[in-house]
Amino acid sequence: MTSTASPRSGVDTTALLVLLWLGWVLVPPGLFLASVAQVPWFSGEPPTVAEQAAANRYVMAAVLVAIVIPAAGLLVGWRTSRRRNAVAFGVALVIGLVLAVPMLASMPEAQPTPDAPARHVCQEHSGGDTRCPGD
Repeated sequence: MTSTASPRSGVDTTALLVLLWLGWVLVPPGLFLASVAQVPWFSGEPPTVAEQAAANRYVMAAVLVAIVIPAAGLLVGWRTSRRRNAVAFGVALVIGLVLAVPMLASMPEAQPTPDAPARHVCQEHSGGDTRCPGD
């Protein structure tokens, strides 16, 4: 019985699996480091709402990529009958899910900073008294 797949299809699948592995190893940590770079930790001040929101977006992207890439690799490995790759990507998917839960749970919300209380300024006008209303 002859196979209907071309000899080149194995090379394409191997290249795809290698790219998926590299993507899983490099992209989520890179996105996480980008989230850390969004928050100015060295200044000692809390991050602004915009900085925290940008950092949260990078963390969400890292979590999403850490789950989607192994799921795609699991699907490719399973469809091409590469059981070892399917098992390895399954383990990678479980690792991504296990790491995603504490990352998402500990991600701070972007809280607006409380505004400074409004200062009451009383301006004296000519012909009037010098008292401020409410004094």
